[in-house]
This record gives sequence, structure tokens and C-alpha cells, in this order.
Amino acid sequence: KKGGAASGTAASKASRKEKLQERRQHQLEELDNQQQQLIHQHSSRQRKYFVGDRVWFFKSRSRSFVGNPNTYRGIVKTVYEDGNALDIIPLQSKIDGNENSVRMVMGDVFPDFQNMTLRFKVGDLVMCYIGNLWLPHIITHLWPIEEIPFQGWKQPDDPQDKVPCYKCRSQKDGSQIFVEYDHDNCIRSYPQAFRFNVGDAVVFDAYMAEA
Repeated sequence: KKGGAASGTAASKASRKEKLQERRQHQLEELDNQQQQLIHQHSSRQRKYFVGDRVWFFKSRSRSFVGNPNTYRGIVKTVYEDGNALDIIPLQSKIDGNENSVRMVMGDVFPDFQNMTLRFKVGDLVMCYIGNLWLPHIITHLWPIEEIPFQGWKQPDDPQDKVPCYKCRSQKDGSQIFVEYDHDNCIRSYPQAFRFNVGDAVVFDAYMAEA
């Protein structure tokens, strides 16, 4: 009898252990399935576009297409059923009074969440905030989206993603910078008048001054 009881207890423990292992295996399989779904969603993630959406598009994957932003910024005209391409009417076509469109693959398109206008234009002399200093620059390009892949930035698909408003050249050394926000805390008009005149005695913060 003792032998039979011990055998039954061992069998019961083995059964419970087997069921526990099966339950754990099932949980692991569910977690794995969830992870695979997330990976699939991430790898195949493409924003769904609709007719009338505002978008940016890369006319080429080089810096050569930079110029009038209205030629690479437009409105979705057609969404193809396979989800791989769009017909886009550039804003310049709208301005010219026609509906001429360009066909773009989905990977070369991203949503346009930005303002339609900027405060400055190409050639304007401005002050840019860099490293706790306001330094003079000249604006060379508006909406230089062609720089996004070259700078290693993520291709935007969210309003918080980086889309540069301006490309500017330093008046001091000719270096190029990109201004992400068209705000006074990032970029300002170059002052046309100054508070002091040549010969005025002043006190300044030597730590913040630049030679």
C-alpha cells in the first residue's frame, strides 16, 4: 500500500509539473507571437495615406534636387491599391494652375505636418543660436529635406520628428547648420540697429564674448 501511495503521489507531482510546463510553454509562445507581431508591424510600418493628404517627397536621393520646396511638397492625388505608390500633385503645380502629378514610391514619401510658410527667405541675414551664442548666418535653403538621409536622421512619420526649416551658412567660417524650428529661440532677424555707437563705454560678460 505504501508503495502504491508513493507511486500515486509521484505520478500526481509529475502530472502537475507537466501541466505547469505546458502552461509556461503556452505563455512563452503567446509572448513570442506578440513579439513577432510587433517586429512585423515595425518592419512593415508605412503610414497609410489618403487622397488630399499633404506630403513631402524625395525627388531623388541626392542633394541635387534642392531648390524650390514647392516642387517636392504636395498633395496626394491617387493612392494605389497595392500600397506601394502614390500620385502627388506638387504645390508648384497648384500654384501654376494645373493638376500635373508625379508618381512616387511609398518609401520616398513622408507626411507633411509643418507650417506652410516660414518667416525668412533664401539670402536673408539672420542670427542663429549655437552653443549658447547668437551667431550671424545667411539662409541658403528652405526646407532642406534632402539632408535628412545624409545627416542620419529618421525619416519623419510623426509631428515630433525632425524636419529642418532652414539650411544656413556661417558668416564667420562658412560652415553649414540646420535650423529645425522657425522660432525666435532658434533663429532671429539680424539686427538692423544697435543700442550702442562706436566709442561708447560698455560693460560686457567676457565669458559669453567671442573674439
